[in-house]
Amino acid sequence: MWRFDALANASLEEKRQFIAACDPRKFMTASERRKLVALPDEFTVWRGFQGKRRDGLSWSLSRRVAEMFTRLRDDLPRGIVIERRVKKSEVFAYIEGDEAEIIIL
Repeated sequence: MWRFDALANASLEEKRQFIAACDPRKFMTASERRKLVALPDEFTVWRGFQGKRRDGLSWSLSRRVAEMFTRLRDDLPRGIVIERRVKKSEVFAYIEGDEAEIIIL
């Protein structure tokens, strides 16, 4: 399973470049590829964040999951959730699991 932990200290641009060099077909499992294909051509995703992390690669199909990311760190004020309409052609990958994560480069 893919983990972003290895890129924890990388800049957003470094993360984009690293992931863009990957083959999305190998990045996702067969099940994840099927679920991505099954999504409509355009859909809504959400991103929850605290501090200055508005820009990012990770979005969720679940607003509830995005809300969770607004309160991960007690040392920061509660964050916000942003909503975005995205075309399936803009999506690099879908990652299964509790977060229903969409990677947008």
